Amino acid sequence: MTNGGMIHKWVYKVDPAKTPKEIDFTPLNVEDFPPGGAKVLKAIYAFDGDNQLTISWLPESDQKRPTTFEGKPGSGQWVVQLQRGQYVAAAMPEKEPVFVTVKPAAIADDDDAERKLVKARFNLTLETLRQRYDEFIGERCFGRGADARRTNAARRSVGTGPHDR
Repeated sequence: MTNGGMIHKWVYKVDPAKTPKEIDFTPLNVEDFPPGGAKVLKAIYAFDGDNQLTISWLPESDQKRPTTFEGKPGSGQWVVQLQRGQYVAAAMPEKEPVFVTVKPAAIADDDDAERKLVKARFNLTLETLRQRYDEFIGERCFGRGADARRTNAARRSVGTGPHDR
């Protein structure tokens, strides 16, 4: 769960045998609760069909579990309904883009400074695109971020990457 840019991680324990069904949330970080407050958030839950989950709890200081999902005004009771979204798999390109292996710009005549500048910018742009592509593929395929980038960079340096085909 995120709150104002902070990430809060919780573990939960369910008891589906009770009516209403019970769920207890315990934060992985004790700092997520105020000092002297409850260390377990006691709640109830219900599935409404296959696509909706309703969870209800009272303020942490009460340390009580609600008995209904009514959430009357002024009670402080929270009632949250979560709707399941459609899973859409990320599309992978049918073919990997082919990168042209470009050698550094050849030394041009001293009087052709503009040509040198264009070649240098082209090489810089191409290298930037290669790095971004490697990061993109690394994060999507491997999910390791920096590790995947290092692996892709090492592959490229020995000439076995997808751009060397």
